[in-house]
Amino acid sequence: MGRKDTQSSRKRHIAKTLAWRLTTTLTAVLIAWAISGDSNTGLVIGSIDFFAKMPTYYFHERVWYKSNFGLINRNNLYTERSSITLTEREKLLSQKVLAVWLTGLSGSGKSTIANALNKRLFKQGSLSYILDVNGYLAIYKKRKHSTTKPLFRS
Repeated sequence: MGRKDTQSSRKRHIAKTLAWRLTTTLTAVLIAWAISGDSNTGLVIGSIDFFAKMPTYYFHERVWYKSNFGLINRNNLYTERSSITLTEREKLLSQKVLAVWLTGLSGSGKSTIANALNKRLFKQGSLSYILDVNGYLAIYKKRKHSTTKPLFRS
């Protein structure tokens, strides 16, 4: 997997580094202050922590960025060209076409949000449909990640 936009990725890594270091430094300051009972001690330890660990985190991020370890190969995904245009579909439905993609950890409330949105859209007279990846994953796992067996038949 090649990386195209090196400049923006470096800016992103710097922004992530600063955001993470500010968060963890504040945590270190508060812990040091709570343990020592002295706010100055907390600030000194936090300052040392911030400047010592920031470059380490940045280089750690850059190394992982260049690595493909643990990434899912998405070369098998493609866009299917439809003979029905977006305009034709919107005219038939009398509504704008929109996809909402919810991501998050297991149990974080994605299905709850999707169902609430689906109900609200239904009450407003809009057609909507929920596609849940869990059903797909169950089929995928049963086939032991085989790429030779089709998951769905038409």
